[in-house]
Amino acid sequence: MLGAYSDPDEVLYQTSQSLIFPDSAYFWDSGGAPLEISSLTREDYVSFYNRHYHPTNSKTFVTGDSNDVADVLHILDGYLKNYEFDGAIRDESRIPYQVKKFDEPVRASKPYPSGEDDIDEDDSGGGRNLLITWLINDDTHQLSAVEELALIVLDDMMLGSSSSVLEKALMDSGLGDETFSDGIDRTLIQMVFQVGMKGIKDEEGVLQVEEVIMKTLFSLADDGFDGDDIKASLNSIEFALRDYSGGNEPKGIGLYTRVMNKWNYDIHPIEALAFEDTLSQLKDIVAETGSDIFQNLIKDYLLNNSHRTILDLYPDPNMEAEQLKEEKKHLADVQKRFKPQELQDVLDESKSLEKIQSADDPPDAVAAIPSLSLSDLDRNEVEFPIFIEEDVFGSDATLVSHIVPSSSGIAYIDFGFDISNIQYEDIPLLPFLQRMMMETGTKNLTDIELDRLIGMHTGGIGVDR
Repeated sequence: MLGAYSDPDEVLYQTSQSLIFPDSAYFWDSGGAPLEISSLTREDYVSFYNRHYHPTNSKTFVTGDSNDVADVLHILDGYLKNYEFDGAIRDESRIPYQVKKFDEPVRASKPYPSGEDDIDEDDSGGGRNLLITWLINDDTHQLSAVEELALIVLDDMMLGSSSSVLEKALMDSGLGDETFSDGIDRTLIQMVFQVGMKGIKDEEGVLQVEEVIMKTLFSLADDGFDGDDIKASLNSIEFALRDYSGGNEPKGIGLYTRVMNKWNYDIHPIEALAFEDTLSQLKDIVAETGSDIFQNLIKDYLLNNSHRTILDLYPDPNMEAEQLKEEKKHLADVQKRFKPQELQDVLDESKSLEKIQSADDPPDAVAAIPSLSLSDLDRNEVEFPIFIEEDVFGSDATLVSHIVPSSSGIAYIDFGFDISNIQYEDIPLLPFLQRMMMETGTKNLTDIELDRLIGMHTGGIGVDR
């Protein structure tokens, strides 16, 4: 029943969200507080469903050719024509803005259930986590498109890679095991910025991590960023904007994910996809004023922003047992309120539900599910046009290229090397070589210089074996 509340990362993020959004729907855990779930009645559940899970609150996203879109809209019409848009339902479901109202940052310390592995032998901690969260905007100051994009670029410069300024400062401090480098979160109605560290030794270490973060921000606000770092991050973000899916999922899924960041909050979906003009404006500003826009963002939205929370999450080896004890007592108290027949009815309904869930679907229902047969498949192989060039650039390499019209101006390049001549006993060294190629720089470039060059001229480089 405790579920995610046993995961320190989940506890950290949910608690920080509740702290930064004290008056918002985001204050509440969308999955429900474990001890409160048992008090939910069927009537309350159905009432909530009927108020909010209505086609008025739905969004339909279709990607594909024109026939796909027409077919899906025809199917949807058969269902949606039975409903009318209900403005009252939409108004009740909207999430209001959280007002930035803290006069000073809010500090909180909270335990999380842990095992003995999370506690040092000297009981000094060993598993403390720190997360600092800023609420960026509210309804009194909406971010412009340029500000929003500039914040994304700023996030990349500070936390985008192991050589980024704030990420590197935290890891070089040696105060923790790894960073919380989520940075800017654009999935909510308001932007938040988060950074922190996990695996901190003790309470003093938590304060030292906070000091590293704030000192780094003050230094960046005063001194700014190197021009090549700005160029590298601008290029990386531009690539991400054009690439949509990041290369790991169908393009339609990438489009859908980006659109919903705006559309969920009644902002026209096109605003989530249009970036060319905004990117051009930001580049012009950088060309004219250099690092100024990013330094001002740090001052305005981070350093001079008191609507900030500092959460210290520390391990408690006794907490899980105490929670289970409290849960059993709570359920026992709930059970005492039932009359014998009411309790029996609940048990009978549970058995009936379990029987329904484990039963096979009726044959007519299974037959109604659309399915493919062999006759629906095209037996002809698809041949993509490729161009082969031997000894390209006099390098003795073979170049195989294929033109993709819908790549948004991005060239995707794979280099393949024949490693069949590697000695068998050297094969275990390949993972080590793979990491060295990306993390240790070269003979003539430090890891930071190499990372900067990769960012300036590519959308990212990966090494696979």
